[in-house]
Formats: sequence, C-alpha cells, structure tokens
Amino acid sequence: MVCPKCNSEVSGTTKFCPECGWDLREKGSNAAWIAATQEKIKDARHTATAFTTGMVGFMILAGVFPILHFGLGMPMDSTMWVLTTVCIIVAILCVVGHVHYDDKAKELITRLERGR
Repeated sequence: MVCPKCNSEVSGTTKFCPECGWDLREKGSNAAWIAATQEKIKDARHTATAFTTGMVGFMILAGVFPILHFGLGMPMDSTMWVLTTVCIIVAILCVVGHVHYDDKAKELITRLERGR
C-alpha cells in the first residue's frame, strides 16, 4: 500500500503513515492522494521555474563583466574573471536543478495518470 499524502510504502494493516502521519483509514483517500499529488506537481513546477529564473539571472550577470571588458574596453582583472566563472557554474547548477524538478513533475504526472 502507498500513503496517499507522501507516497511512502506502508503495510496494509497500518492505520497511520509512519512518515507523515496520514490517517490511512480515512475514506476518500484516493481523492486525498490526487490532491496531494497535484500539490507536489505544483511545487515541483514552481521550483523548476525558480531554477530557470536563477539560471537566466546568473547568465546575465556572467555576461556583464565580459561586455564591460570587450565592449567598452574596461580592464578585466582576475576578480572579474573569477566572478564570471562562478556565475557560469551557478547557472549550470540551476539548469541541473531545473531538469531535476521538471523530471520530478513529469514523474508525478505519470503517477497521477496511472492512478498510483
């Protein structure tokens, strides 16, 4: 049996989920599971969007120093190169985070379509 709230595996005789405390005796648990899964999908999509926003922000920030250097001829010292590199690395990590949470949302949608 699967807990409708947190999707943890529980034995068929358990009255409450040991992970989240959900009352497994409750009638309408399928509706509760659907609502809980929909909430998890919403959270995963929100988090994926936040990572996308972060990625865009850090890529813009990473481009500022080279634009100042190459476009306006300002000298670019080692600190600016390090900051640019750090921004690019953080932007890549944001892409990884986005992909992870996007995949999580797709997995939850698949579970929802299958009915568990």
